[in-house]
Amino acid sequence: MSDPLVCEAIGHSYDGTPVLDTVDLAVAPGEFVTVLGSSGCGKTTLLRGVAGLVTPERGRISLGGVVVSEGGRERVPTERRRVGLVFQEYALFPSLTVAQNVGFAAPEPARVAALLALVGLPELGARKPAQLSGGQQQRVALARALAPKPTLLLLDEPFANVDADRRERLGAALKATTRQEGASVLLVTHDRQDALSLSDRVVTLVPTPSGAVVAQSGPPDALYHRPVSAYVASLTGACWMLDGEASGATARTAHGEVSLVREARGPVTLVVRPEQARFVGEGTREVIDRRFSEGRWRLTLTGGARCMGDAPVGARGGLAFDGPLWAVSPASPA
Repeated sequence: MSDPLVCEAIGHSYDGTPVLDTVDLAVAPGEFVTVLGSSGCGKTTLLRGVAGLVTPERGRISLGGVVVSEGGRERVPTERRRVGLVFQEYALFPSLTVAQNVGFAAPEPARVAALLALVGLPELGARKPAQLSGGQQQRVALARALAPKPTLLLLDEPFANVDADRRERLGAALKATTRQEGASVLLVTHDRQDALSLSDRVVTLVPTPSGAVVAQSGPPDALYHRPVSAYVASLTGACWMLDGEASGATARTAHGEVSLVREARGPVTLVVRPEQARFVGEGTREVIDRRFSEGRWRLTLTGGARCMGDAPVGARGGLAFDGPLWAVSPASPA
């Protein structure tokens, strides 16, 4: 079976300004892949290229083994690509009911009813979009995108207009729904929590002077615990960087000797997640900020260090590290 999506060496620019540079990406059958990157790095351009709303100037895009775009030429128009689209604006038809919106591309009553039940809105088919909450509109947009049974679902920041309390539930519903429908998913977002919690695989897209490139691709835990660079580390979660001089399994730092996940030698940059460091009573660094998050106090110390601990602002102390740290080269790619 061909992969639902294969992008090869995609490049694009707007009015001479590079946006994408030689981006390779594939989505396997049933796979949930997220492209994670900062705002304006080209994520949406890549998604729109797959959808056929933009024709990339360079490279090739294949859907289900069929080339749909190549070398700046469109081969298959959007309406024949069999992809579902959910954008952050939802784009529901305000004059149509929920059921009519869902059935717009596949007007089969049984299919519409099944999809509304699947997204948890079986009783709201007669309502208009204006009568729904943001979260409910998002689920209607998802049901509408799934109505024609696409092999690939494209999602552009689908939770951008949903309040934080509902994001986790909607994300779980999204993953369960697409899995039950057997659809592959390509999500683009700048929200690392969405990317790490929903995805089978995360692709980090980072800007360069010649356009955005893929810096690292892999399971969420791999990118979080073993980022290829300091940039990817900051993209995938809260962290701070500690300079060190490695000599095998350990490194000397301003906070003493630390153990390393893998052996290294010479100058290194150590990635420290807040949960890897604890505040201890002996030392000269001052607590300058503290915030309660996920059941624990997170402290910021002078010098930029961040750690866990229950010390008040103004307290002085030092750091103890729990477990080995991951080292990246100071000259590692973005």
